[in-house]
Amino acid sequence: MSSLLQKTRDRLVIGAAAVALTAGMALAQTANVSVPEQPLATSLKQIAQQTGENILFTPGSVAGIRAHAISGQMTAQRAVESLL
Repeated sequence: MSSLLQKTRDRLVIGAAAVALTAGMALAQTANVSVPEQPLATSLKQIAQQTGENILFTPGSVAGIRAHAISGQMTAQRAVESLL
């Protein structure tokens, strides 16, 4: 898969995961988030655990995609967006 196609796929997957964050984030809480570079599915699970938010995704939709390392004080939505 070409680099451009992979980046596009990654953004679509991340966007879908971000949309799947639980509703009611008008008063979004920040949390200390720290995940290493690793498979995207693992990163999404760790962000959910660290922020206390639900992040819905199917394992097949993120299979084979690696996420960048992220660290800092942020909302779950910002953490998911930062994975790109």
